[in-house]
Amino acid sequence: MGGQALAVFRSDAKPTVAIRARPDECTDECVVGRGANRPVLTKALPLAQCDIGYQLAMGSRSITLKCQPVEHPTSVKYLEVTFRQPNRLLHPMQRLIREEGIVRRDELQAWNVAPDGDILYALFYIEVTDSDRYLEALEAVDMIREYDVTHLAEDAMYVYVREDAREVDQRFFAAFSALNLVVVPPVIYDETAGMRMTIVGTGESLQTLLEGVPAGIETTVHEVGEYDHRAGTIAGALTDRQREAVTVALEVGYYDVPKTGSLADVAAELGCAQSTASTHLKKAQSVVMERLVDRRFRGR
Repeated sequence: MGGQALAVFRSDAKPTVAIRARPDECTDECVVGRGANRPVLTKALPLAQCDIGYQLAMGSRSITLKCQPVEHPTSVKYLEVTFRQPNRLLHPMQRLIREEGIVRRDELQAWNVAPDGDILYALFYIEVTDSDRYLEALEAVDMIREYDVTHLAEDAMYVYVREDAREVDQRFFAAFSALNLVVVPPVIYDETAGMRMTIVGTGESLQTLLEGVPAGIETTVHEVGEYDHRAGTIAGALTDRQREAVTVALEVGYYDVPKTGSLADVAAELGCAQSTASTHLKKAQSVVMERLVDRRFRGR
């Protein structure tokens, strides 16, 4: 028999029997074990009908079992969210983002915490309008024990930092660890120092995280869904109709170079007017392009 769904048969009488089968593969007689003392299932029904008793022949006696399907593991979920802290909780460099406007882009690309939790190591990608002012501010932060800068251009740099972890930072990391959640880098700071991030875990843990956000921290949920990094979260940003329109456009050759399908072909497949098909495609293209160049930092 096949091996996708697992049904467990239980009874007050021994033994307990497990059969692996797909609903469409059940037969009139299913052998669940080998040997003279092993049970043989003499009446098998689709697993969807598992509230029905099963006859199990075991030697000279027959017992009736009930089955209970074992739940499949829950799928991995993701949450794309922005947390915006009040001024009193901001790191000095986050306050620089919010108050001075010289930081055009700030990505926390990787981080680690010392075993005792008191030292934070972090790698940032930074784009600024005034690199001298940024480095001056960096130098003035007392909690930063050391830092290194790699300039990529006049206005772009990588910044490695080793600093004392604030209590608020320790609570932040502990909240994710306690719920077995993973933050997928980068964490992107917008122009108000809001932290936009993708968090991965079970749906229950993500919901618990949101419910436990302390008062005073503004929370904006952007997307929730099944995690599939192959397409990032671009597909999740499209509506069902937009996704269908793009799929049809690809199938009819609308995006071929040179183009082998027309807007009329797309509209015909979608069963709508050309103007409606055009709107769906344009909106989908706008979302994809914005995500591709990550305009989220600019307050999307």
